[in-house]
This record gives sequence, structure tokens and C-alpha cells, in this order.
Amino acid sequence: MSKHIATGFMGLFLSMMLFLSGCQFSLISPESAFEETQAALQGIDNVEIKYREEFAGEVFRGRYLLDINRNEKWIELSEDNAIMNITNDDVFIQFDDMPVEQWNDTMLAWEFEEMIALLTDPYGELSLYDHDIVDKFNLVEEPEEITLSYDSEDSGMNRLAKNYLFYYVLSAEYLEEMEKHARNITIHDFSFNIILDAASYLPKQLLVKIVYEDDAEDPGEKISVRNTYTYKNYDQVEEIQSLQMSAKDQVDLDEIEELEQQSEDVKEQMDVTPEDAASYIEALIYASVYQDVDEYVKRDPSDRSNKEKSKDGREHRDTLQSFYKDIITEFIIETGVQDADADGWTEAVFAGLANTTFDVIHTQEVGENEFIVTLSVSGIDEEQIFMNTVEEMEKSEEGIITADRFERVDMAILKQQYKNSDTLDPVEVDILVVADENGAFLTSSYDIPVTGAFIQ
Repeated sequence: MSKHIATGFMGLFLSMMLFLSGCQFSLISPESAFEETQAALQGIDNVEIKYREEFAGEVFRGRYLLDINRNEKWIELSEDNAIMNITNDDVFIQFDDMPVEQWNDTMLAWEFEEMIALLTDPYGELSLYDHDIVDKFNLVEEPEEITLSYDSEDSGMNRLAKNYLFYYVLSAEYLEEMEKHARNITIHDFSFNIILDAASYLPKQLLVKIVYEDDAEDPGEKISVRNTYTYKNYDQVEEIQSLQMSAKDQVDLDEIEELEQQSEDVKEQMDVTPEDAASYIEALIYASVYQDVDEYVKRDPSDRSNKEKSKDGREHRDTLQSFYKDIITEFIIETGVQDADADGWTEAVFAGLANTTFDVIHTQEVGENEFIVTLSVSGIDEEQIFMNTVEEMEKSEEGIITADRFERVDMAILKQQYKNSDTLDPVEVDILVVADENGAFLTSSYDIPVTGAFIQ
């Protein structure tokens, strides 16, 4: 379902430093491998995927049988002795030898659909969190396998790890307050590996490891997540059996539908329109990218009070600001760049973001309370900002760049370059907007593609 803050501008900074110091380096891009994998998966009709998921020492096993053409999913949950059958928007489940039940739990279906989307289109799903994700992978080619490994030292690691944790590990209920929870999460280790068949480029395994700490719930306790997904039997899965409801179950369902019909007017108020989704994205951008809570309150399409909207707007604002400050602080410590100030640097970044512009081009409904909002964004050129900063520093000082590293930064010059930055030609980006059955939006400021769109 779907799904964004990246910090690629640090990579641009380091690349610029290497360029200026005359260093020679090579970069092997896995882009072609991802493209071949996407094309190969698009030609597949069905597949079996076995999984082993480990969370805090507890292991869960099962398998997916996916009929892609017919949009049918058969999921065996071994630990719960349960079978789930998802066909379009219908969810049927059976525990042991109990009667088949039909669940109207759209969030449960959403959780499984999100995981299936990642397994059947890893590049497409990861790109929702980071448009430059392909450049963050290393590639190792062997005679029979190709391994794509996410570089855990990349500055975008925290963002991707947290997005994976909230969208594919924790319950969907956490998404409602993702920003609040995310601030309490510290990522200690993260790896994401995709093993491909060298001949067909089809995935053989997907392996994810996260070690994190929840500073609010269990401070000091490191929680380990280790998930392995093994692909088998491409285009060899027999026709997926559909679960059928018993007569008694159907009677119960009829009673539920009658109650739902009685509250139809109330339910209609909870339906989210494409216009609502577009307005919400606009509100989110103003609160996070432009740090403007008042505009968030004006544009938020919900019927909540201004006080509630203002509270949410402040959370969106502070989340993005604190995230960038943390990344910049970590960068300063790791590189040892002198005279750098994290608060001032963060302030400079948002001064540059104030120069950006965006427009909503199109909004497409792709599911129940799910929309793709397409934006046209004119962002700032951060690489040019850094190069201009260096040029201005060289005019006034000598010896500020050594042979192996960038030694110091003049914060006054850096701030001025951000403030006076020009915008680039517009780029189009898609953002997935999701709301729950109550009409509350689950999309957060983490889903706004700051790097790659507003910062280029």
C-alpha cells in the first residue's frame, strides 16, 4: 500500500568533494538489473513465495500462492494454522477446521497487499520511499546469481529502514501515528538484499534485517527483525482454490450488511474523494516542506477542529525538521567538517526549500481510499549550492580544501547560497495517499519525496 524522507543531498555533498579534490572513483550501477527484474516479473502469471519472519525472537512461517493475472492470493499462516484467500476486495479466512469467515477488515487486506506488492515489484515499491533508490544498491555478479545489496552506510538508511518497519513489519494501526512513533525509533543496523537468478533476472530470495530500539516503549532494548522470502515455482502454481462460506456464515454476513446499510449516510461521509487526497497532500507539503502550519490548517480537508489540525500540522513540521537536523548532525560528526552548525545548516536547508514550487497535476483513485497524486515540482539544485559555496569560500580564503577531504564550511556563505538558490525545471512525482476506513489519512511527511523532487 503504500508509502517517503531521503537524505541524498549528503551523497551529493561527498561526491562534490571528491570531484573537487581530483579523486578518481568508479560506480557500478544496478539500474539495468532492476529494470531486467521488473520486466521479468511482469511476464510472470503466478508464483509461490515461502517466508520466514522473525520478530523479537519469535518466528513466523508460511507461504504465498499468487495468481497475478486473476488477482487472487492464497496465504498460509503456519503459526496460526490459518488460511487466507484474498480476491479483489474480498477477504476470506479459515482457522484450522473452523467454518470459513469473510472479514471486512480492509486494513488487514491492505497489510498483505503491501507486502505482496513489495515481493512482486521490489524496485517499484522501494522507489516510493526514495526516487534515487537504485543508486543506493551495490551489485555482485556470480555465475548463477546476482546479489543487489542496499548500502547500509548510505545517509538514507534510516528513512528506508523506518519505512520498511512501519509498512511491512508493524501493524497498520501504527501508521495512524507513524510520525510520533518514528521519532522514538533508533535504527542500529539495516540490510536489504535481493538475490536474482543470473539467467532470468527473476528473484530467488529477498532478505531483510533490522535491529532497532524503541526509545519510548523499551529504551535500551534492541529488537531484531530478520525476514527471508524464497521464490519458487514460477508459472507452475496450480489454480488457487477459493474459500467458500458456510450457510450460517452467510446469514451472519447478511445481518452485518443490513446494519451497514442502516448507517450508509454515516459511511458515505467517511469516503475520501480524489479532491480530498490532493488537498491533503498540499496541506502535508506546506506543513513539512514549507514549515507553514497555518496553511496546513486551511488545506486539510477533514472535518476536525482547527485545534486538532494545528496539532497535527506542528507534528508534520517538527518531524521533517528534526529528521534533517539528526542527519546533518550525524554527517558533521562523521566527517569532522569544521565550523559547521547543525541548527544553522537545517535552517539553511528549509530556507532553500522555501524557493521551491509545486502543482497537483492529476489524482487517480487506485483502490478504496487509495489514490496516486501526481505533482509537478520545481526543486533546488543542492549540488550547485555546494559548488557555489566552495567557490565563494575560495575567493576569501586559502587552503580550505585538502587532498583527501573537505576541511571546513563557512556557514554564512552556505546559508546565503541556499537562500538565493534557483529552481530547476519541473519534475513529476507520484505519491500514494491512503486513508483508513474512518477517513483518517495514513500518509505522512515521511512519504513526501523531498530528495529527488524538492531537493535535486
